[in-house]
Amino acid sequence: MCECQIAVTSTDLSDVGNYEELYLRRFLSARAAGDVDGMRHWWGELLTVRMHWVRTQVRREAAGRLSPSELEDAVQQAAIKIAVNLQRTFKGTSIGEWVNASRRLIHGTNIDVQRIAQRHNERLTSLDETTPEGDEGPSAGRAAVREAARVQADLEARDASGEILARGQDFLTWALPHLTDKRRLVVELDARGATTDELRAALGDASRDVVYSTRRHAYKELDKLMRTYES
Repeated sequence: MCECQIAVTSTDLSDVGNYEELYLRRFLSARAAGDVDGMRHWWGELLTVRMHWVRTQVRREAAGRLSPSELEDAVQQAAIKIAVNLQRTFKGTSIGEWVNASRRLIHGTNIDVQRIAQRHNERLTSLDETTPEGDEGPSAGRAAVREAARVQADLEARDASGEILARGQDFLTWALPHLTDKRRLVVELDARGATTDELRAALGDASRDVVYSTRRHAYKELDKLMRTYES
């Protein structure tokens, strides 16, 4: 059982007005003291209370541009980058600066997801153009089934990752050593925004099926670990 939640007193809240201000101030105090663990913890708490805003901001920017599954992908990628990348690069001292930095990161994330979706659609269009109309032989059928399985596996993994990654670096630091080497590697690279091709290379030129399966099992295991972590 991991007891790592720090109680917030009513005195604390009356001093700063709300949780997000409190968490940011404690993050800044930890940063000034060189307390890396404290920085990770309070940044994770700040992201948790701001997660609804992150979702709203991603949806507002992506309106009409992304499908529902792509939108969820953008939300999760934004949460990863805020939890890991922005925590390292943030130089501000106010919630306003945090919001502006997060908006820039969310904007870039939406563009990245749109580009990936466009490339995927172009590949599908190319496949349609090179496949004779009405050709639904065994090979085409098997390819369609495999592609559907890949997409479903990836969606399952990303659905599982949202709440997990929103817990921030504090939880990941505790949980990752519990995973196998391959699963840990996939989650670490996922958190840095690695592409599927980069994950394939990191796993020894593995197939997309292997990448998706490893990611799915990794996040399912992290989901179980999160319950232990919070108990």
